[in-house]
Amino acid sequence: MDTVLPTGITPRMLNEEAAAFYMNLDQKSFRKLVNDGRLPEPLKFNGVRRNLYDRKKLDAFLDSISGLAIVDGLQAVRQ
Repeated sequence: MDTVLPTGITPRMLNEEAAAFYMNLDQKSFRKLVNDGRLPEPLKFNGVRRNLYDRKKLDAFLDSISGLAIVDGLQAVRQ
């Protein structure tokens, strides 16, 4: 990402490179997992030519495979 954000602001939408980095994957592996349907697909915006991934969708995916669940707005370990 070329733009420097003000301190304390975390971007919600990530390009493929940043999303792969966020998931601790190289871009090739990240793209393969997305193409195989194992990771959330990018969101499509009118007029935006690149793929953008929702950080919260990536977090929800990780929560689901790690055994975390959301209960009444709080994150809890699934029993």
